[in-house]
This record gives sequence, structure tokens and C-alpha cells, in this order.
Amino acid sequence: MWRIGRAVEAAQKATPFTSHLNGTHELCSAFESLSIGALQAWEQDIAAGRMDELKIKKSWGRLMTSRADADKKALPRRLRRKPQFETLAKSLADAHFHRLYPEDD
Repeated sequence: MWRIGRAVEAAQKATPFTSHLNGTHELCSAFESLSIGALQAWEQDIAAGRMDELKIKKSWGRLMTSRADADKKALPRRLRRKPQFETLAKSLADAHFHRLYPEDD
């Protein structure tokens, strides 16, 4: 019985689906942490006008680097990207941002 369990465990670790599932879970956790940090920076400094444009751009660059590092670590073989989902995600994020922070006309 013990050997069967070990064989199943070994097979799961060798299966791409399992590694993608574990990697996507790790990536979601990393993105959640990055999102919390970015939201804190936004609310405490950026939206309050305490950061100049250069500092904002540097902060954005660090955030994007951290995102790319988390992606490489969690999914070294990468997942296939679907442009239509990226476009949809961007439009939903933009709409959410504009609802939270409407522009004064």
C-alpha cells in the first residue's frame, strides 16, 4: 500500500498538470502579496500626492520586476498566454480603477 501511494505521488510530481497547478497557486499567492503592497503604496503615497512622477515610475518598475520574477519562479516553463484574456483583464482593471478613482471634469 505504501509503495502505491509513493508511486502515485511521484507520478503527480512528474505530470505537467500538477506542476502547473502548484505553480499557478504559488503565482496567485505572489500576485496577491504584490497587489497588497501596490495598493498600500497607492493609498499612502501616490493618491495622496506624496510621490513625484519619477518615484512613481521607479516604483512601477520595481513592481513589474517583482511580478516577472514571481512568474519565472512559479512557472519556469510558462503557461501559454491568450491575448484575448489579457485584453479583457486590462479593460476590467481599467474600469475598476476608474470606478474607484473617477476623474474630475
